[in-house]
Amino acid sequence: MASRFSSLRLQRRRLHTATNQLSVRQIRNTDFYGCLGDLKNHISDSDFIALSLQNTGSSSFPWHRLQSFDTYDTAYCKAKYAAEKFQILQFALCPFSVRESKLIAHPYNFHLFPRDDLNIGMPSYSFSCQVSHLTSMAREGFDFDACIYDGISYLSRAQESIAKVRIGRSFLTPSTYAVKSSSRQTIADSVFVQRVKSRVKNWKDACNSSTKTNVNPAKGGGTQAIRAILTSSKEDKILLEKELQNLEEEENKKFRGFREVVDIISASQKPILSYNSLNDFAFIHSKFLAPLPTGMDEFASSLHLVFPRVLDVKHLISKIGGLSKPISIASALSYLKNHYFAPIDLDIPVEATGNDRKFHGHNAILLCHLFAKACSVLKIDLGGVQSNNNCLASKLDGCANVFGSFSPDHHESEDEDIKISTKNVRKVSCRHLVFLWGFRDGMTAQSMKTALEGSHEVFCEEFDVRFVDKKCAIVVFWQPGLSEAFLDAINSDGIVGCLKDMVSEGLKATGYETYKRVCRLGLWEADLAESLERASSEQHHSSFEADPETERLDIYYSNDSIINLADL
Repeated sequence: MASRFSSLRLQRRRLHTATNQLSVRQIRNTDFYGCLGDLKNHISDSDFIALSLQNTGSSSFPWHRLQSFDTYDTAYCKAKYAAEKFQILQFALCPFSVRESKLIAHPYNFHLFPRDDLNIGMPSYSFSCQVSHLTSMAREGFDFDACIYDGISYLSRAQESIAKVRIGRSFLTPSTYAVKSSSRQTIADSVFVQRVKSRVKNWKDACNSSTKTNVNPAKGGGTQAIRAILTSSKEDKILLEKELQNLEEEENKKFRGFREVVDIISASQKPILSYNSLNDFAFIHSKFLAPLPTGMDEFASSLHLVFPRVLDVKHLISKIGGLSKPISIASALSYLKNHYFAPIDLDIPVEATGNDRKFHGHNAILLCHLFAKACSVLKIDLGGVQSNNNCLASKLDGCANVFGSFSPDHHESEDEDIKISTKNVRKVSCRHLVFLWGFRDGMTAQSMKTALEGSHEVFCEEFDVRFVDKKCAIVVFWQPGLSEAFLDAINSDGIVGCLKDMVSEGLKATGYETYKRVCRLGLWEADLAESLERASSEQHHSSFEADPETERLDIYYSNDSIINLADL
């Protein structure tokens, strides 16, 4: 075992050293607009776009992470909670193409910070940070000062619309009424003033007339300033309109900020690669598009309008033997290098120089490399993508728009199957899961199972126990009807024996519907037991009907005694 860990450390050290030698173009606010031309060209010439985000956090507590017993609804609730709580500090982007066994990549790493440059209270006044994430970035030499003071700000599309209204109205302050022209009045100005007076007189006469008038109110109500300019010729008018369009575009850039890059990606319609697409695109939707919808289906539909082809590489490599269990990008790449012959040469034509030669954002390059190797191992021909960007290789179609292991279209099947790949998986219905909490401290899954055996007749049949965290466990019944019988027994006054003693010590139980309610209501306490307690008490004090969808939900359960949080 020791030699295995030593070998793993050596592989990671070699990969880390190789990564440090890669040049990633670091982009901050001072050089942001200067890089957009190159970025547009690189995206236009590429076949794919890989992205990787570095956030201020992902999950405050272990059970907030994606678990093997999560359905696609509860998984989306967790991703939504993280996206609304934390912020993106680095957005690594790598347009790339694969030509035979050569990978041509153009990596960028954008440093972001949600600074209120326009003094309108957006994009964010506050956000949360997770110590482990910041510590990891600090170890890599991340410059937090530069990020805060020179990070690129942004507004989402929804925030931009609000900002334009606010700033447009802010022009009408009392001071603007007293502004006088510093230039002398010309004949053209006098003619223009007389025309305006004539129009106003006609408007007043029309209002006093008995005939019906058509008045178009200003949008949003209130008073609005109207800019009117008199031009001397048609050519002057055309030049003025172009000038105004350029000015408007410059103002729009100030609103969009980094979202300019997101819009470029969207306009390209290129396939986008992600290793954790559900979490990544929940963040992208929340920060750059609009507030996240309440449900997974609405989220998938909204995202599809902006990014029609999202490829989840984690889902792709799960088709390769030995990679069915969730692991990191670096670990997956090391596994393929050690077990398969799939030579891919990495070529980065434009290298960063000077202080910009850093390895921040290297995960996007690793993701490109992993994707190319996986396609080689799976015999996926990328020639169709190269010749026609509107089509994908047939084997890639199955990985398109699949958010992690959660497809937006899977709900159309008769039984909803949630596949979190682990060893020794077995299919189980959500109805057969029971959550337990309030047991004695220090208990393990095995001691809990031993205590339950013989405490009630339902435990004479096959069952398993798995810990979610230190204070909450899951009991999995493999026969139908046993979970309902157990819940009825534990909530009745007729229990006897060991089960009665455990209940008197504080043992409580509930079904999967309560867990769904916890996620749906956002009861994100530190311990799942506390959240289940709150949801159960609120459920008893309100008219609540069970969700019929839970009757049809199935998950793929691993009989490991405890969740390996390091693998999630």
